Amino acid sequence: MFWSDVFICSSLDLFVHGSAYPCKLPVLLYGSETWTIKASDARRITAAEMKYMRRTAGYTSTDYKTNAQIAKELKITPILDKLLEYRRSWIQRVNRMP
Repeated sequence: MFWSDVFICSSLDLFVHGSAYPCKLPVLLYGSETWTIKASDARRITAAEMKYMRRTAGYTSTDYKTNAQIAKELKITPILDKLLEYRRSWIQRVNRMP
């Protein structure tokens, strides 16, 4: 099961989806500090995230909305940016160890 399946629930409205998203990020990114992300993995993660965002915002793939417009509308930071932030934090923590 791919992690994007966690997000599929059409009965919830935008408010609930938007407020629940930050709660799911730590679960999705658990252990991501040590992941090796290939370009194909990054594309799959981004595609799954955009699928979630489109469903949350109520748009289909045939609507003429860019991914950037939808992300800006929902005020969501991309998962790959969060992943890099987690990784930088982890590297700093390891460097502080004696």
